[in-house]
Amino acid sequence: MLDYAAFPQQRQSLIRQKLRDEGRVVCADLSAQLQVSEHTIRRDLQQLAREGVCKKVYGGAVSIVTESGSFSHRARESSAEKTAIAAGCARRVKEGGCIYIDAGSTNLAMAKALPVQLKLTVVTNSPLIAVELMNYPHCEVIMLGGRLQKQTGGSLGVTPQQQLSHIWFDQAFLGGCAMDA
Repeated sequence: MLDYAAFPQQRQSLIRQKLRDEGRVVCADLSAQLQVSEHTIRRDLQQLAREGVCKKVYGGAVSIVTESGSFSHRARESSAEKTAIAAGCARRVKEGGCIYIDAGSTNLAMAKALPVQLKLTVVTNSPLIAVELMNYPHCEVIMLGGRLQKQTGGSLGVTPQQQLSHIWFDQAFLGGCAMDA
C-alpha cells in the first residue's frame, strides 16, 4: 500500500480519478481513505482547482473537467430521455416561424425530430444542427459564427452575441450543460 502522506502526486492522481468517476469528492471521505489529514486533502484540492480540474465547494470539490461532459459522450447518454424531450419540443414548433435552437445534444435530437416538410427559419449556433436541417427542403437555416466550443458543440463569444441582437424569434429552444443543486 502506498503511503499517500509521502506521495502527493499519487494522492492527487487518485483524487483526479475519483473526480472523473464520481464527479465530486468529500474531504472527510478522502482523508479516511488515504489516511491523511483533511488539511492535506484541502491543500490537494486547492492545487487541483488551480489546475482547472475541480471547483472547491464546502466540504469537498466538484469536477469541472470530465470526459462525461464532452459533447460526443453526452450525445450518447440518456438517449431515451432526450428522444422524449426532443419529440415534445418538436411538436411545439409553430410552422412558418423563426426559431432559435441552441447547441447541445438534446437540441440536436430535437432538430432531428422536426418534420421534414415543416416551413421554418432556424437560427442556430450549432454546426451539427445546421447540417442536419440544411436537407429539409422548406427550412431556411441561419448559422451563427464565432469560436467553436468543443464541449457544447456550438459557436460562442462576441460574434454570435452581436448577430443574435439583430434577430427576433418566435420561439427559442435553449440547452443546459448541467444542473447543480
